[in-house]
Amino acid sequence: MGALEMLAATRLPSVVRRLAERRPDIDLEIASLPRNVLLAELATGGVDAGLLLDSGLRVGALGFPAPPDLDHLDVAEVALVMVAAPGHADRTLLVTSPECSARLAVERAVGREVPRRELPSVATVREWARQGLGMALLPDFVVEADLASGALVALDVAAPTLALRLVWTRGREEPLRDVLYALSA
Repeated sequence: MGALEMLAATRLPSVVRRLAERRPDIDLEIASLPRNVLLAELATGGVDAGLLLDSGLRVGALGFPAPPDLDHLDVAEVALVMVAAPGHADRTLLVTSPECSARLAVERAVGREVPRRELPSVATVREWARQGLGMALLPDFVVEADLASGALVALDVAAPTLALRLVWTRGREEPLRDVLYALSA
């Protein structure tokens, strides 16, 4: 299974745990991949399934090209939250690379007039926001502990909702049945 890095770090441990309880004979290999590589690996059979963030009713509606013959299961809704350090003054928007789903969502939600600083990962964006170096639009599951502890505060900005989506090539459902169950449990 391939997954975006932030999803591999935050969402897949519980899936692996549930799968091990249900089917200890299955060893789920995880590859942390950028979305474009993940989709290419799906198209060539390098991975059986992928976990990514998207929007809309079809794979790629967020604005990225998707290979043909993909099917999907929407696992959960993901709220995006604009966050900053308490008392922040820097209005720079901290963003990831243009290929990142979080960045695609930012481009849809925030006007071009807001100055941006591009950073290499969601984890880096989150940490820079924690240190008061700007604000960031991030998935709720990435910042929930920081919001609860007060390390970050939510800003009053309307943000889109994304879908946590499991994708696979049509016709591969049978070998993925237990993984699908573990994701939906």
